[in-house]
Amino acid sequence: MKTNRLFLFGSFIFVFLNVSVFLTAEEIQANPAWQTIDQAYIAFERGELGLSFSLCEKARKIHIETMQDYAKKLSSAISSPAILKVGEDINLVRLKLVERKEVEAASIIDMVLRVRDESFFNKKIQNLYSWLVKRASYPEADMLCGDIYSAEGEYVLAMDHYMKAWQQNDLLTVPGERFSLCYRMADISRITGDYGAQEQFLLLVLTEDPVFGKPGKESSTLLGMKRTLESTTDGEKFYSLYRHRNSVALKAYQDLSVYYYVRSGKRLDSALSVATLAAVISITMLDDFLLQKNIDYEYASFTDTLTQSAKFPDILEEASRLKFWDSFIIFAEILYDQGKTTIAEGMISDLVYSCPDSSKTVKAQGLLKRMMTETR
Repeated sequence: MKTNRLFLFGSFIFVFLNVSVFLTAEEIQANPAWQTIDQAYIAFERGELGLSFSLCEKARKIHIETMQDYAKKLSSAISSPAILKVGEDINLVRLKLVERKEVEAASIIDMVLRVRDESFFNKKIQNLYSWLVKRASYPEADMLCGDIYSAEGEYVLAMDHYMKAWQQNDLLTVPGERFSLCYRMADISRITGDYGAQEQFLLLVLTEDPVFGKPGKESSTLLGMKRTLESTTDGEKFYSLYRHRNSVALKAYQDLSVYYYVRSGKRLDSALSVATLAAVISITMLDDFLLQKNIDYEYASFTDTLTQSAKFPDILEEASRLKFWDSFIIFAEILYDQGKTTIAEGMISDLVYSCPDSSKTVKAQGLLKRMMTETR
């Protein structure tokens, strides 16, 4: 994943041209920074933290120098009287540069437009140039430095670098890495006991999930799910009704479930909202995994999905890594504490008899015994 991400960065810097522009080998070439930071990631994964840090800083220096050079060349080209007469429109400026055979400047524009389209810059060349100047910042390097400091237990320094990367997250070559940043900051906040900050970083992940909505202003879809939980005692019915494909947000829902239910004085309504979506995403992903294995697979029941999953070791490995079973268990616990005892006991009972993870089966057995004892 990391190597692919860095390859994309290299692809960003390498200039791909329209047919109207042809570059020779001496002109705009790939930024060597991505190769260096790739080496830094490899060193980090090997545990060579000092080498990784050194390579990361070297990559940062190369990146800054390269971006500043591109900005200087573009500035020089678009400041000429002939180009200024054209006006601000990016396309017109680019066409004029091609006409004047200022190939390097035109190719720099092409490079930027492969990452951000004209509308992002309001079609103005000065906005594009300003973005290129800002692009000298290197959030990928800040993220890796944060990882290095975190691995060394230097959490304050790690958070400083993560926050610096977050402030420039709009420059990330892979936009989805902003979610990784949120998770890194949330995990450090949890480790250092700053649970309020952990909550805020996790909620940042959920701001882009319309099915969640906002705390205290939940979406109609989520409210519908909670109404179903109020009106039925059948967990099978619930799991058959709802699906949500947002695997990126799963960890946020799971961690917030623990935060609201365990660390925040059992804020049950908040806990139920996030636990509901964690459970729905988990069953959705299990469904999708099984469909990848068998195109004829169709959801029949919650217990059948668990039983079918047990046939595939790789699915079990992913389910364990992604904590699907924990999603289902804490969901049932929260329902039980909210007084929805029948549906909660049914869900836990299904896990007792069908969960393919023996350690979770044992936990479910203990919970079921406690529930049944308390409700007698």
